Amino acid sequence: MSEIDARTKLFKESAESDLTDAAREREIKKLKSYLFKNQDCRFSKSAQTYLFMAVMGHYNKCPAPDGPCGGEVASLLDDALKMPFNVFSSSHKSKFLSSYWSMLGKDGEKEGEEGKPTSSKQLTLLDIAEGGQLMLMRDDGGEYDCNPVLCRSDSLMAAVRAAFDAGEEVIVTVVKEGEAAVCVDYRVGTA
Repeated sequence: MSEIDARTKLFKESAESDLTDAAREREIKKLKSYLFKNQDCRFSKSAQTYLFMAVMGHYNKCPAPDGPCGGEVASLLDDALKMPFNVFSSSHKSKFLSSYWSMLGKDGEKEGEEGKPTSSKQLTLLDIAEGGQLMLMRDDGGEYDCNPVLCRSDSLMAAVRAAFDAGEEVIVTVVKEGEAAVCVDYRVGTA
């Protein structure tokens, strides 16, 4: 077992153990720091799996945003969604996104600070990257620079991909989430 595999396995074991709230917050901060410092590292499949299980382990222990450690777990999920695909695969990110929405309790509709829905944008789909990341164009013709942009669900991704592969012009509705954005709907036609 490599040093990286051993370290990531420790993160997984720690996340799945029964920790006090203060200890769990410390472990989440260590994990976030590790992810940030090593995001350029090429992780093995087992290391990716251990990291995925560590993030989900913390989520499973603190699934409520207003509960103990909830804010830290939401922040961890948000950071995990922003990691490059050499750290987490698209299937991992899909699960993180689903957990993030579930944690918010909105099933895909996050509300802003005043309780109002966050603003959404209608953007034209240019391409779908290998990991399921959407490449989008703004109204002014420039590329939409919010990364990553992933679909809210696997079924939505399948529908978007089918329309795109059929040669249709696909317009997606994107909701901004901090530095990331999420595709919540689509239609076929012109912007």
